[in-house]
Amino acid sequence: MSILTIDHISKYYNLDGTNQERALNDVTLEIAPAKITAIYGPSGCGKTSLLSIISGLDSQYQGNLYFKNQNMRDFSERDLTYFRKAHIGFVF
Repeated sequence: MSILTIDHISKYYNLDGTNQERALNDVTLEIAPAKITAIYGPSGCGKTSLLSIISGLDSQYQGNLYFKNQNMRDFSERDLTYFRKAHIGFVF
């Protein structure tokens, strides 16, 4: 069982109205409870974009994100605030 499921997440940024930059391409990942998970890679590979989506700060993406089998797209802003307070921590 996973606590967080990232299901085919893609993220694009509009550059000038006609061109897009792909930040994430079809990312799928399951994170198990009570485990430490590190996201690492070279500059510009999409780490911050992925963390912004996982934390609920960015909702403009393709795919689905599930926390304890609940689709986070269904979370209200209040639910997301509680989720960040109770379940998310970042170390930069």
